Amino acid sequence: MTVAARITADLAKFFNTGDFATAVSYTPASAAARSINVQWYEPYEYSAPAEIPFENSGPAVLARTSDVSAAKQRETIVKTAVTYYVIAVHPTGDGTTFLLLSKQ
Repeated sequence: MTVAARITADLAKFFNTGDFATAVSYTPASAAARSINVQWYEPYEYSAPAEIPFENSGPAVLARTSDVSAAKQRETIVKTAVTYYVIAVHPTGDGTTFLLLSKQ
């Protein structure tokens, strides 16, 4: 079995809120809000090009492609009463999709 096949077969475990995932409210452009389980990422980045400090944290989620198959920019995800907007959609090809988010 290939690695991709194993990952796809194990997606249910990866998106279990009791283990790794977070439940969020996802609102597609053409449908009502619904709860989906995602992997939440909010990496912190610091750099100082030309000695000018720059800090950034860009939230993103990893979702099952089946939950966000028609995802588009400007759709929303709500986590703990904070609304985030989808700014980019990146299918991974293994049954998951990264959604890059912004608070504005």
